[in-house]
Amino acid sequence: MALLTSKNLFMKRRFTLLFSLLFLAASAGYAYQNRLTISSVNNQTLRVQIDGRFYQLTGQDNGIQLQGLRPGIKTIKVYRAASTYPTRQGNNDRNMQLLYNGHLNIRQGYHVDVTINRFGKAFVDEQQLGRNNRDDDWDLPSSSNGWNTAMSDRSFMQLKQAVARESFDENRMSIAKAALRSQKIASYQAKDLLNTFSFETAKLEMAKFCFALATDPSNYYVVAEALSYSNSRNELMRYIQQYR
Repeated sequence: MALLTSKNLFMKRRFTLLFSLLFLAASAGYAYQNRLTISSVNNQTLRVQIDGRFYQLTGQDNGIQLQGLRPGIKTIKVYRAASTYPTRQGNNDRNMQLLYNGHLNIRQGYHVDVTINRFGKAFVDEQQLGRNNRDDDWDLPSSSNGWNTAMSDRSFMQLKQAVARESFDENRMSIAKAALRSQKIASYQAKDLLNTFSFETAKLEMAKFCFALATDPSNYYVVAEALSYSNSRNELMRYIQQYR
């Protein structure tokens, strides 16, 4: 009886351990619900670097797709083999042409798509997972349903002109914030708007304000290009990373 009890106890502990391991493995796969896709529209060999880690993208694959990334700001670099040199193995990018170098905000529950066109220009788009039951498709998200739409170019130009007519950054800030409280704004529009301000502190404040209103937050790294000092750009990146 004692032997039977010990055997049952051993089997019970073994089952508990196996169940725990399976549960942890399943949990690890679904800890972060997000997706990052990097693809090319034509057959070209690309190398992708994400936070220092390299991924090879061949003409046959035409793209890579990563899931379950830890949310936050990611440093992304995309290289193409230089036409006059063979592609080298390993992490040596001396013979690679840099096509894209920027920061992407990978958010929980979102799919970020980076597409390299035939001219080597990168386009970034973002869509919430599960909105149209096409999360496994690699097509660019459609904005025809009007969800999360930025103000029209005409409305933005009117806002920009109204802000630019003011003589002081304080007045420009008041007008811009009042107009944007009921509007959405695209990242390229936010960058353009920052250029109407004179002082770095005002630009940084406006950049932080606009982030919550951005229709394409994964593209918001372009706004940092309107800031003159690296300290300001770093502060904006920290703000984005900590934003809830």
